[in-house]
Amino acid sequence: PSGSCTVAYRACAPPPNEPACATAVLTVTAGTGPQASTDSAVLTPGGPTTLNVLTNDPGRPDFAPGSIELANPPAGATLSADGKTLTVPGQGVWTVSGDTVVFTPEAGFTGAPTPIGYSFANAAGDRSNVATITLPAPVGAVPAVPTLSHWALMALAAMLGALGLRQRRRGAR
Repeated sequence: PSGSCTVAYRACAPPPNEPACATAVLTVTAGTGPQASTDSAVLTPGGPTTLNVLTNDPGRPDFAPGSIELANPPAGATLSADGKTLTVPGQGVWTVSGDTVVFTPEAGFTGAPTPIGYSFANAAGDRSNVATITLPAPVGAVPAVPTLSHWALMALAAMLGALGLRQRRRGAR
């Protein structure tokens, strides 16, 4: 939530002192801070996939360079102390490179890696929420189905017709 709240109050000294009172006004203002948004890109098979995770984040204009950190490591994964490298055994390595996040698959890894999280900070040092990064595997190419040209279909029909005629003649004898 963002906005402000103003409260006026009066404080007085307790008896038996002279009635001494003072009035004060307190205003508290809260901002939303940086907001990270979910990111997704199609996995590049067999090579690194790079995502500019800040592109869709509302807090991006106030981004503090070097503040992206990875989060929410899957079970069995290792996250570096600085939050810049996340190694997922059997899948690959996620790294922060400037204002991008790069996934490099292990040799032989196929499929989609387990989603992870990231956050960033603004220039004032306020950290964003943790947003999710997903890399779905590319949809496999549909295998080509052989087709016959018109000429090939006519030739096939002629051969089948001739075969059928031959079978009829044999049956008639």
